[in-house]
Amino acid sequence: MTDQQKSTNWWKIILIAFGVTVVFALIGTGFLFYLSRGLPSLTQIEQFDPKIASQIISHDNVVLKKLMVQDRLIAQYNEIPKSLIHALISIEDRRFYQHWGIDLLGLTRAIVKYVFGGFKRVRGTSTITQQLARNLYDKVGMERSVFRKIKEAITAVQIERSYSKEEIIAMYLNTVYFGHGVYGVRAAARKYFIKDIGDLTVDESAMLIGLLPAPARYSPINFPERAMRKRNIVLEKMHEQNFITAQDFSAKDSTTTITISQEPPGAAPYFTEFVRKKLDHMQDTLGIDLYGDGLKIFTTLDSRIQNYADSAAAKAMKINQNILFQQFIEKPDSSRLYDFIDTSIVAKDSLDSILHQIYPIPPSLRRQMEVQCAVIVIDNSNGAIRAMIGGTDFVMHKFNRATQAKRQPGSVFKPVLFTLAIQKGVQLTEKFLNQPVVLLMGDGERWSPRNYDNSTGPAMNLREALRKSVNLVAIRLAQNLGVSGSRKISTLAKQFGISTRVPNVDAIALGTADVIPLEMIAAYSIFPNQGVLHKPFGIKKIVNRYATTLPYSTASMSMEVLDKETSYIMTNLLEDVAEKGTGARMRWKYNFYRPAGGKTGTTNNWTDAWFIGFTKEFTAGVWVGMDDPLISLGEGQSGTHAALPIWAEMMNYIYSDSTILSDYHINQDSDFSALTKYKDKSFANIPDGIVETPVCSKTGALGNYNCEIVSEIFLSNFAPKQHCQEHR
Repeated sequence: MTDQQKSTNWWKIILIAFGVTVVFALIGTGFLFYLSRGLPSLTQIEQFDPKIASQIISHDNVVLKKLMVQDRLIAQYNEIPKSLIHALISIEDRRFYQHWGIDLLGLTRAIVKYVFGGFKRVRGTSTITQQLARNLYDKVGMERSVFRKIKEAITAVQIERSYSKEEIIAMYLNTVYFGHGVYGVRAAARKYFIKDIGDLTVDESAMLIGLLPAPARYSPINFPERAMRKRNIVLEKMHEQNFITAQDFSAKDSTTTITISQEPPGAAPYFTEFVRKKLDHMQDTLGIDLYGDGLKIFTTLDSRIQNYADSAAAKAMKINQNILFQQFIEKPDSSRLYDFIDTSIVAKDSLDSILHQIYPIPPSLRRQMEVQCAVIVIDNSNGAIRAMIGGTDFVMHKFNRATQAKRQPGSVFKPVLFTLAIQKGVQLTEKFLNQPVVLLMGDGERWSPRNYDNSTGPAMNLREALRKSVNLVAIRLAQNLGVSGSRKISTLAKQFGISTRVPNVDAIALGTADVIPLEMIAAYSIFPNQGVLHKPFGIKKIVNRYATTLPYSTASMSMEVLDKETSYIMTNLLEDVAEKGTGARMRWKYNFYRPAGGKTGTTNNWTDAWFIGFTKEFTAGVWVGMDDPLISLGEGQSGTHAALPIWAEMMNYIYSDSTILSDYHINQDSDFSALTKYKDKSFANIPDGIVETPVCSKTGALGNYNCEIVSEIFLSNFAPKQHCQEHR
């Protein structure tokens, strides 16, 4: 072969090699382009936006609840202790500060191990940046394949171009999973040590980093010995790389104490769930991710008032539960205990142990055997919900009886009837029969209502009838309003904010229609508010993680539904109930002497017990009953005995707290300690359309010299004009 031929062959070889190289380069470029199509763009990479738990915050700035899919609290780089950073680098990526996203030396070493190790999988080849790429971007993928590794590498290089090493460390520690639903090192420090990250010790830092390869396997909660062994490996690596001293390394001979932060239901769980549900339905409208946007949801609930409501309810409900069980024990037949409990499923011995509180109530019998309650406190000035209880045990019962239950209100509905009567010109001095009556119900059946104590008596005026909660007089009053009266009661109830159906029958005078407790309680706030209804609300404002307030309408919807004059008369009547009537227990038994008004309510067979009352600042209501409305609370368990104690105890707590009095600008005068002093401190201002007139206590006409004179209030248009003819 000539030299010319040899030269030609070499050129051919070079050209072929060049062509093959170009082809492979094009194929490789095309392949890389194909893989990178689904990867995050540079813009996405530059916008680090991890999911952060949203917080529900109380009126007094207490975090009530965190809403999250992942429990994560962001930490800045300068907040992260050096021991934590050194632990991470020593165990996960010791050449972190030398590479640019891909550790070529480490990768080469891994390939050699892979080949000479019989092509077995080699662990730990990904850098911190590659792991961050996998954690941040779903498009990188989590499958174990060469393709995923290439995607990781491409994304890691882009991340290194966009962020500093310090920023990468912070992003990694804020996104990595630490087990038990916890993402991010700050949340992990709180979960396992109840500490902020700045307070972590060297051994605690080593234990947290030791979790990362397999959080479930090395969980210090489930597998403490494994967690300690892994911690020691991390400490050893840190010592080898001169990150810690020999003294710090000696921590491997001691035990790291785990103090687990349990996630309780939180304060006011029924309220926070009420808020969560409301916002959950508005996510698309507001353009938010409720569980990942790191929102701060500022609410109306006052944690101090809530605590007082919880304390009062817990105390009274224990008594109510004991009364029910005692009734079951003493009168099992009359209480119909065996009518609703299948003794073939629950043995009689077990049932006896439950009734004697040796065994807890099983879930299958809670509806029939556990007394429940609902409590609401509303700020009269704006309708803000300051406290909410929806049941006795949120863990067992998510059903919120304050906002979801529909129960008969009994006599707490009577103020709606009396309001209509006053508007129609019925005078408080006008008397109605207190005698038996038969009603035709909506279903065609006849019903003979009775007074609470089965009594009858002489005719009675409206003030006395409401004070004593006389059913027969209330029925006569409803009948006096005529056929259209029932329709007008229904209309007025809707104006008062009651959304449930109120039928047009005379029996509605006794509260036979179902109502939602929150709505019934809010209706009472109309009276101290001089006829204005502030719709109750729970959310004040929503702020995103960038401190921008979202366009959420937080203003309470207010409307005037009643004139000031009628409101004043009703307030005065309900004050009288609290002073001398069925609500007077708040005075003589519970020593609550602040100016207040209210009304008790009890339905047939002591099924529902109510008390709704108001002060100048707050309207609060309590419902007590069984989830199964066929079951009685027990003989004598009226609103006075079962519900009012919660209201009175709670109000005493609230008005004894100087911080609450100061925050709400409430008179802190300690003079509210005697009934005689209370009489001079009525909070309702007399409007111009009201006249106070001396009248005959028997006839209600203008009093003469021989009459027993009492002072009564009237709408000026309907004040009596004639003098008493009986005592001339």
